[in-house]
Amino acid sequence: MLLVEHHTEAREALAAVLSASFDLVGVLDSVDSIERHVAEYKVEVVALDIDVQAKTGVAGVQRILEWFPDVKVIALSSIADAVYVREIFKAGAAGYVLKLRAAGDLPQAVNETTGGRRYVSPSVGLG
Repeated sequence: MLLVEHHTEAREALAAVLSASFDLVGVLDSVDSIERHVAEYKVEVVALDIDVQAKTGVAGVQRILEWFPDVKVIALSSIADAVYVREIFKAGAAGYVLKLRAAGDLPQAVNETTGGRRYVSPSVGLG
């Protein structure tokens, strides 16, 4: 598993949570070296902060899946807007986790998405 989160405190907290239950092979602060890490470590899941940089969001999800179509991308975002969440799923994301709930929701999202199911933080109303 690979974690990409630009906020230092969030990155450190999520890394601690994830490493307790999963094989966390990388913790990055930007998307710049995702391709190398996924290829080198045969990453199955990328938890991707989609709130920063032009390379993230819909384009970031699509980019990762173009390189590695079997990788499960779980989007990490502060945006709970249903229209935006649907766009992220349309881009191919397997999960969507709100940052405010990430410490509790992200481990469940990893389990759900690696089991072939889609995951959305419960507080996101997709209706």
